Amino acid sequence: MDVKKSKWSIVNSGFALIAIAAIILMGVFTTIDVIWRWFSDEPVGPVFSMCETLMAVMVFAALAPTQEAGGHISVTILTSRLNEKWRAALELVSLTVCLLFFAMIFTQTLKDGLWAYGVKSFRYGDFYRFPTWWARLFVPVGALAMMGQLVAEIKGNLYFLLKRFPTG
Repeated sequence: MDVKKSKWSIVNSGFALIAIAAIILMGVFTTIDVIWRWFSDEPVGPVFSMCETLMAVMVFAALAPTQEAGGHISVTILTSRLNEKWRAALELVSLTVCLLFFAMIFTQTLKDGLWAYGVKSFRYGDFYRFPTWWARLFVPVGALAMMGQLVAEIKGNLYFLLKRFPTG
């Protein structure tokens, strides 16, 4: 069966690929560091900082695709006992609260990311300066993708409630 993806699903697929690439890069860099330490008893300088920075990219890139797949933790002990109208209404409320929460995250992290870019933020290592501004600018991008996914789900819930249970 051929399932047509929506435009937002395509965006989420791109973010999932970014998250996968971040995980692979962390694994490759860590493996190189372990092998190098085995031979030289010294770490590869920026690997720790790179993995730390890629972790933020991986988490914020994976938010929206995980939400679309229904992969976030949810507790349904009470909502599973409700009829589908009340369940959809409560989900609409929770999605709206999440949207407001991610709007705040977006606003604050965008300010921080723009500041970090402006000063070319970096992290000191033993003999290197590792740039962190690029990851700090990616955090609001991931939050914005999550907001887009939440808006898509809110629209779907509103459509479900209004079509299935007309108010008039």
